[in-house]
Amino acid sequence: MLLDGTGLELAAWYADPLPPREARMLHELSLCMRQARLRRGESCFRLEVLQLVCRYWLETNIALAYRQLASLARCDAEHALLELVYGQLLISRKLQAARRHLESGFSLGARWLDSADYFALVRRHERLGWLQLTETPARPAPLQTLLNEAAVIAQLAGSHRSAPVRVHYDTVG
Repeated sequence: MLLDGTGLELAAWYADPLPPREARMLHELSLCMRQARLRRGESCFRLEVLQLVCRYWLETNIALAYRQLASLARCDAEHALLELVYGQLLISRKLQAARRHLESGFSLGARWLDSADYFALVRRHERLGWLQLTETPARPAPLQTLLNEAAVIAQLAGSHRSAPVRVHYDTVG
């Protein structure tokens, strides 16, 4: 979705692990497409976000690239996309900082989401809120694995643990 030129998909998931070979190929393709867009004077922000994703799966530290992209975002929608993608990458390895990026991305992007995407994102973030996040990266996991783990944690917790903090009381109770 980051390769095509059809708007920002804020409700999509961009952080399923990529094998190094695929990440390298996708990175090279995005570089070529970026050059072509630059020559035409078109925005390259989504391609730069895609490059960030590829670098993450190539085991590159992307913190600096994230900060640079954050300063290049031209509007709240682009900033929301960056925050959501960065949060997804971090949560794929169960890193503590993921929550603040996911929350920030949701807050910035909520007005660009249609109602179905809005509620899909709320449900996903509420479910992922059950994951135990740490400062030490875990093995990367795809979204479905993370959601399954969070569901098991929520079910096992039952009444022994309170639900994660809800930031969307207006829509979920």
